[in-house]
Amino acid sequence: MLVVEHDMPLMMSLADRIYCLEQGQVIAEGPPRAIRRNPQVIASYLGTNAAAIQRSGGTKKRTRPARSRRKVST
Repeated sequence: MLVVEHDMPLMMSLADRIYCLEQGQVIAEGPPRAIRRNPQVIASYLGTNAAAIQRSGGTKKRTRPARSRRKVST
């Protein structure tokens, strides 16, 4: 079955194999795990928006610094 959809989280959860197109050309194909980490797919489909990348399971790191986990003694 062929499904054309732009909701990446939905497709990652449904499909066994994904083909990504850009201007009519296949830029990536493979299992969801490989597709969500493909830099060309991230650039084409998600741009540089960190929230969109995280929501879709991409690999771009958070833009906010992590909270400090130092133990404070009293």
